[in-house]
Amino acid sequence: MIYFRRLFLYASFFCLATFGLLVYADVRGPYHGRVIDAQTKQPIEGAVVFAQWWTHAPGPTTVRLAQAYYDSQETFTDQQGNFVIPGIMHPPAAPATLDPPTFIIFKPGYEAIGGRRLKPVPPELQAYTKIKDNVYEDEGIMVVEVRRLTTQDERVKNLHKLFIPSDVPQDKHPNLYRLRCIEETNLGLRPNRLQPACY
Repeated sequence: MIYFRRLFLYASFFCLATFGLLVYADVRGPYHGRVIDAQTKQPIEGAVVFAQWWTHAPGPTTVRLAQAYYDSQETFTDQQGNFVIPGIMHPPAAPATLDPPTFIIFKPGYEAIGGRRLKPVPPELQAYTKIKDNVYEDEGIMVVEVRRLTTQDERVKNLHKLFIPSDVPQDKHPNLYRLRCIEETNLGLRPNRLQPACY
């Protein structure tokens, strides 16, 4: 009887440890993806991909969790629309827990992906909302379809998806800032000479 108890405890510990590592590896990265045009299915080169990680830890009460900025990384898509975000090398110290990253993907003239995880919405939820998700998996790579925007109004509203909390250092997203600045200039939204120029 004692033998079976020990065997059960060892098996449980091994399963929990393995599952925990798998989940944590998924949270930390690396992340591989591809950005394509929703209509033509052609790759989109030069889109900026920005990932940000946040931690949560027990707050002053057991019900509340304190959230804090941890790290962020930025890259561009290549000629094939592919990108790689290396991920987090050093996890936060306990009791803080690393949350899965949220992504912003943007190229001027295209619909922005704003602050979402790179996981497809479950099919049953898509059926319920009657909205087809623009993120799906293809041979282990997350494919993100973005549509070209045709009107000024669409492009102006699109800029709201590029919100980044003030906790995130500005030097961690220079390319996203630059592309947003270019889009604002193209739309005539930067007439004030006191605003910093696009670089």
